[in-house]
Amino acid sequence: MAYLNWEIKVEKLFEYHQIIKDRKVALATISFQGNAMYRWTSLVRERRLFNFPEVQYWNDLKSVIRRMRIPSYYYRELIDKLQRLQHINMSVEEYKQNMELYMMRAGIREEEETIIFRFLSCLNLDIRDGVKLLPYQDLNDLVQIYIKVEQQLLRKGLKFSTLTLVLRKTR
Repeated sequence: MAYLNWEIKVEKLFEYHQIIKDRKVALATISFQGNAMYRWTSLVRERRLFNFPEVQYWNDLKSVIRRMRIPSYYYRELIDKLQRLQHINMSVEEYKQNMELYMMRAGIREEEETIIFRFLSCLNLDIRDGVKLLPYQDLNDLVQIYIKVEQQLLRKGLKFSTLTLVLRKTR
């Protein structure tokens, strides 16, 4: 989590000071201290020794640091948790937050439509099929629609399998 805070802070500084692409890596690595500086120096030395190209771009630096700081087993565990995440025994909002947290920690960046598909794929099948029929702009809209439909069904004491009929009447 400390890495993500560092990344966000550095990106905000770059934006504020309008740092050009060519200077971002040099400026970001100046802030390294202790073990981070030792590991960075070792990495630079190793890349020179094996004639690998220098890390020149900010996105490449972020990837290198992420690999240095996050063990591969941790990344695999996050992906596994994300794949097994389902809307069972948690609210829709909690489900969305967990999904976003796993994606953020694993460094997964997807288009909005892909995230929506991921979100929908693990929700209750009956509600999902009905909610997909309603118009929504983005993931937040979709979450709010899902919550409203779920609450409506719980209030009315309806079974989820009758959702399609309820939705068709409300259109």
